[in-house]
Amino acid sequence: MGNKVIFFISLLLILLISFDGAIFENNPSESNYHDLALADDGLSLPRSTTFENYDGSEVTTLSYRAERAKQIRAVFAPAIPVLPIGKFLNGNLPVGTPDDVSGPFAPALLSQTGAFSDLASLTASDGVVPYEMIEPFWSDGASKSRWMAVPNDGTHDTADEQVVFSDTEAWDFPRGSVLIKHFELGGKRLETRFEVKGDDDVYYYLTYKWNAAQTDAELLVGSLDEDVDVDGTVQSWHYPSRAECVSCHFPQNGGVLGPKTRNLNKTITYPGGVSANQLANLSEMGIIAENITEANAGNYMAVAAKDDLSRSSRTGRGATST
Repeated sequence: MGNKVIFFISLLLILLISFDGAIFENNPSESNYHDLALADDGLSLPRSTTFENYDGSEVTTLSYRAERAKQIRAVFAPAIPVLPIGKFLNGNLPVGTPDDVSGPFAPALLSQTGAFSDLASLTASDGVVPYEMIEPFWSDGASKSRWMAVPNDGTHDTADEQVVFSDTEAWDFPRGSVLIKHFELGGKRLETRFEVKGDDDVYYYLTYKWNAAQTDAELLVGSLDEDVDVDGTVQSWHYPSRAECVSCHFPQNGGVLGPKTRNLNKTITYPGGVSANQLANLSEMGIIAENITEANAGNYMAVAAKDDLSRSSRTGRGATST
């Protein structure tokens, strides 16, 4: 009788071990499913759940015991890789405010700044990260593209490589950081602007005006007004001087207007087709030290887009999905 009991107990243990091991042996490891994002507050999953890779392909069904799922945090990888880039776009820009008479001098052409690896397609260079605003500032009907370059050696793990984050105030970028904004009207390239954090902690500004052939852009020393013909319609366009840029980006408001928590708390699609919340992605890249995930991004400030009727107030907490 005793031997039979021992036999059945042993058999039961073998079956339990085999069942438990099969759960994970027949499924991919964590490194194979980067888009798994489970809530931090104890989300319980059904016994069988299917997730997707960043490329859209389905991951083999994963089975978890409900009680184990409560212990699982968000598993997230950057939507784009962290690539090294030196201060001032790898040294192509001055370390302080340019002086067009005695120097330091800014590059005369956009192609000489190192911001783009391919001007024809406007492909950003390695280490230059795209970003979008929930509600872009109005610029006489122009469409805009934006990028940021935060210096790093391949990892954003020091103060010189990270943005000082704030949920409610302006972000403080490290020295040598560059913010880029590109303007087009009716598909015609007009200008590309730079906001650069100097080694003296003072931001300076550069405006590059695109040539008629749309092959490159030239540095403007002062302001300029011109009539732009877009599909037969003439529109007046103003290119600002550096002093005009400073009049809006003054130190009292932190210098930086666009890249703030409330403006970036939304999901965008990055080059390569990966969609991710911008704050969560910048956190995972290490550009901001704040621990923001897809699961908790809704706890941070976000403006409401003008056509978002689901929001009861213009600014509040809650990530925007598009």
